Amino acid sequence: MAWSNVTLLRSRLIRAVRSATVPIMLIQAENDYDLTPTKIMAAELEQAHKPHELLIFPAFGTTPAEGHGFGVWGERTWGDEVFSFLRRCLE
Repeated sequence: MAWSNVTLLRSRLIRAVRSATVPIMLIQAENDYDLTPTKIMAAELEQAHKPHELLIFPAFGTTPAEGHGFGVWGERTWGDEVFSFLRRCLE
């Protein structure tokens, strides 16, 4: 929700993914407020050749607020994908 309005947040998140030393999985529901942050961070990781995965899941609920809660309330949807990613990273 704050990505487009808070320059400091954007720069800190981009700096964080650029300096990441572990694989990163980015997940988001397509009806979240804004997919831009996830896509930009994935592009930064790709450009830096850092291990990552980006998954945009179908809408969660019917509103952007419900989509934003996907990471907390949507574990039945994303759980298998996240644990699969973690297993692959630990191999």
